[in-house]
Amino acid sequence: MQQKNYSPVVFEHYRSPRNFGKLNKPTHVAEELNPLCGDEIKAYLVIKDGKFEDIKYQARGCALSIATASVLSGMIKGEPIKDIQKINRTEIEKLLNIKVSAARESCITLALNAVKKTLKN
Repeated sequence: MQQKNYSPVVFEHYRSPRNFGKLNKPTHVAEELNPLCGDEIKAYLVIKDGKFEDIKYQARGCALSIATASVLSGMIKGEPIKDIQKINRTEIEKLLNIKVSAARESCITLALNAVKKTLKN
């Protein structure tokens, strides 16, 4: 990985991503692709009684997209699905303790977009 001005949070979650893998019986699945840089994510969720009961994801991409998927998955597990609407770029930047340029916004919103897409299925 090329060294950049990433926060320790980004490095930690990129090197040791949480909730990485595949759920055997998800209730919702969605895939997202960032065509600008080739990042990919597939999100597997179990949504029950209006809450994210479980979440796993498989991803390939840059440090920002992997770290965001890790942080986001831990943040929403066990939470009401309505809370996902409150999460945006600014919230993700706070969680990662980093500011990103407009060109990198798609990297930090890829996982969020995948989760939101599962709710439309």
